[in-house]
Amino acid sequence: MTIKLLLLISTTLLLLVTGCAHYQPDPWRGEDTAMLIGASVPLAIDWLQTKEITRNPEMTETNPILGEDPSQGAIDGYFVASWAGIAGIAYLLPEDMRAIWLGGVFMVEVFCVGHNVSAGVTIKF
Repeated sequence: MTIKLLLLISTTLLLLVTGCAHYQPDPWRGEDTAMLIGASVPLAIDWLQTKEITRNPEMTETNPILGEDPSQGAIDGYFVASWAGIAGIAYLLPEDMRAIWLGGVFMVEVFCVGHNVSAGVTIKF
């Protein structure tokens, strides 16, 4: 239910913003791509850590949206929707706000990854 709600809210916001016929986003720049990649790296690590948490019966997920014991599919859906939302919002923001948005995403995700590491979460390949 929470993943569906997240997708519904994201889609509604996206439609509201893009539904304005006169709205034209600023051109996407190389710097924006670099910032999006930078924000995506800790997001991907968090994704892998979250999958690892659910494989370990001694650990519990603390993300309130996912719940304590999400399925692998719910985790995948959550992180795909998160990345799409992050990228979509970045695209729609004025270019002078993109770095602030993507930098904030980077900082939040680095915090999450650090929290997971301090809790003993490892990534196995």
